[in-house]
This record gives sequence, C-alpha cells and structure tokens, in this order.
Amino acid sequence: MITIDTLNEVQIDPNKARSRHVSILGMTGAGKTNGIFVWIEQELAAGSLATVIDSEGDFYPLKVCGLLIVGKGRKGNAVDVEVAVEDAAHMAELIAARRLSVIIDLSGYDIKKRNAFVMAYLGRLWELYQDDDLPPMRVVIDEIQLYAPQGPQTEAKELIQDIASRGRKRYFVLAVATQRPQSVDKLILDACAIRVFLKVELGKTLDAVRGLLPGHMQKQAEGILPTFAPGEAVLKVDAESYHVQIRQSGIFETSHDPLAVGIAAIPNEGMIAELVVALASSAAKPNAAATDPTTDLAATVLLREENQRLRSLITQLEADNRDLLNERGDLFKRITALEKQVTNPPMLRMEADGNGKVKTVTVASDQPHLSDLAVQRRISAQQRIWEQLLGSVHRMSPASRRMFKELVIQDRELTAKQLAILSDLSEATIRTSRNYMPLVTLGLIIHTGGGHLQPKVRQFLQQNCANLDHDKLIDQLIKAI
Repeated sequence: MITIDTLNEVQIDPNKARSRHVSILGMTGAGKTNGIFVWIEQELAAGSLATVIDSEGDFYPLKVCGLLIVGKGRKGNAVDVEVAVEDAAHMAELIAARRLSVIIDLSGYDIKKRNAFVMAYLGRLWELYQDDDLPPMRVVIDEIQLYAPQGPQTEAKELIQDIASRGRKRYFVLAVATQRPQSVDKLILDACAIRVFLKVELGKTLDAVRGLLPGHMQKQAEGILPTFAPGEAVLKVDAESYHVQIRQSGIFETSHDPLAVGIAAIPNEGMIAELVVALASSAAKPNAAATDPTTDLAATVLLREENQRLRSLITQLEADNRDLLNERGDLFKRITALEKQVTNPPMLRMEADGNGKVKTVTVASDQPHLSDLAVQRRISAQQRIWEQLLGSVHRMSPASRRMFKELVIQDRELTAKQLAILSDLSEATIRTSRNYMPLVTLGLIIHTGGGHLQPKVRQFLQQNCANLDHDKLIDQLIKAI
C-alpha cells in the first residue's frame, strides 16, 4: 500500500495510484519537495517507474533511490549522462527499453530549450507507452506552470493535456507540483484525482485552489490552508479527504539505503557507459533523423518558437513605425505654425523681402496701447535681431533649413544624433555641416528670447563638445550669427 502520512492512516492501493494523476500544491517552505520525495519513494517501492522533470536541479537526492540523472545540469550539478536537446527523443527510447527511472535535469538549459527537451523526450515516451506494453510510469513535473501555463496553447501544453486526458488507461500518469496554481492550466489540475493541499497564501493562490478542495472545505478555506504548519496537508483521494501530516522522506536520513524498487533496474557504472555509447552511436548516424521524425522534434519546436518571436518583433516594429509617422505628421504641423511665428512675431509683425531684410513692421492688433516712441524703440532693437535671423535662414541650404526647423520646434537642445533622426539626415552630414553650431545657437535664441543665451549655449557645449574651449567658441558662435 502507498502511505505518505506519519501515522500510516491513509493507505492507497498501488493499482489505484497507478491510474490516478496527482497534484501537490503549496507555497515555498510548506513541504512540497519533501511530499514529492515521499510519493516517489512509495511508488518505486510498489514497482512503478518514475520520470522526474527537474527544472531547477532540486531532485538530486533521489539518486539514492536508484534514479539515473540525465540532461544538462547547471554549474555544480553533475549528471550521469549529458543529453543534448536534439538527442532527447532517442534518450527516451533508451530509457524505456531498459526500464529505468530517471531525473531529467534541465537546470542548465534556458526556458526555450527546456520546453523543447520536454516536448521531445516526453512526447516520444508517451508514444512508446501507447504502442508497447511497458511498466507503470509516474511522470513528475515540478513547476508545472513553466510547461502548461494558463493562456494560449503551446505544443508542450497540448502534450501534457493529452497525457492528463488519456494516460490513465496506459498507466502513464502525472504528478504535477507548483506553488502558483493560479498560473497552471485548469484542465490539468482538474484531471488530478489525488490532490495534496499544503499551506498556501491568502489571495489569488487560495482562490485558485478553492474549487479543487473537497466541497465541505471550500467555504472555510481561509481558515484552514493558510494556517497549516510545514508538512500539514489535506489529502484528497477521489471523493474522500483526510487531514494528514506528511512524514519526512527517508532520503534525508543518513542511514538510508537504496530502496528495493522491484522491476526498476538500479543504474550502475556499466549501464551508464552503455547509455553514453548508445547515444553517441545514434548521433553519429547522418540519416538517423530522416528515418525517424521524432529525432527532429526538438529542433522543430525551437524553430517554431524562434519564428513566433520574430513575428512578434515584426508586429511591434510595424506599430512603432506607425507611431513615428503619426508623430512626424504632428511635428510638421508644429513647424508650419512656428515658422509663421519666426517671420511674424506677436508683438511686432514684420515682413521680409527676398534678401532676408525686414521690409515693413506693424504693431500687433492686441497691443494698441504702445506709443509711437515705444514702437520705434522696439523696432530698432528687434529689427536688427530679426534681420540677422531672417538673413541666416535665407542663406541656408535646404538641408540646413530642415535642421533649423527641427531646432525651432524643440523645447531643448539637440545632439547631432537626435537632430539627424528628426531632420532625416545622416549624423555625419550634421556633424560636418558648417551651420550646425550656429543653428543650435539660433534655436536657443528663439527659445530663450536672448535673455539666458550664454548659460544655455555653455550647457549644450559641455554636453556635446567637451574638448573645446567653451568661452572662445561661444564668442565665435554669437559673432557668426
């Protein structure tokens, strides 16, 4: 019988367990990993095989139960047989043929390769169990939300859903564990007839497990699960439920000896060497993938994921381009309005002739109170400034005029790179233009009204011309315009 509680009060028929999916739900520190260890110990002792999908390299202690460790571990985790993603399907065949229990350590792979490995290995193993008469298999997937999250369908998620739906008849069953049940596909959690509820937090996590609890506990969930001590749990087996304390795994006892696991062969150095040779010989065959499409499955998954990523990137770039075009249209509208202000200031309306000289000056209609003397004084002061400005603009090349427009509409100084982007010119063109610095100064005059010109120019030069004599350059720029 399978028992996981300290008092051995709850006993589960191994034949029943072999045809039931299991879920173990609990927050960090609640005893989830220990619960998985205890369950695997019991099933191995009852004669089942186990495959543990280990995303974080947490299940190395299970090696004392005779499990072979394959895959690719992160630094410090040594696997018995290192398996590349493209060899995952063939490794499943070798493991099934030898009736081995294994830990698939994926901690050395990124999330895309983890999904590809699970898809290839588990997909091939599931195919073999549908076609051949193989011993009962318990597939343990820790952090199930990584492979079967809520939301859009993925190939790995569809595979796990298929196993959850049809695996019981072939004694190919799941044991899924998570601390975030709200992020796991609901169909998979609903398919689990054996459920272990450890301590969970109030909020979304508790709301997610409420509907999975026995009916009489759902309304009182807030007063039950969040109060549990480590290892304390509600164990639901089909329609029955029990309040239990999960016992400590024998794996953590220093005197623990490897379990007698019945038909599960305990890997030794000779078997490990045999697997390495078999895997290498398969990889050396150039036409192996052509004869068996499953060996190409992992590569196909990676290509599809990369294709999906590139499509998403293209969609984002197209959206950004539309935003830039809209922004550019708005900028041209502002340019048109501000050009009118440059040639027609609000206080004194000026008209220029073809040579950039001020032809006529009239008082704005909203300033009728100005005396003739005040008008003349303003004309004499502003006329000189605007004649210089208008003359400078008139003499600009088309490219320089575009730069000037951008400088006029900005609320801050522009670097050469920013100006190049806005005016649709190359940065090299901007930096080699003789008018670049004078144009910047013209823009500053317009924004500051000339009142704080030198501090603004100095700040700009410090940011963009760190190696130049700022005082000397400021004098040259002011004289240039």
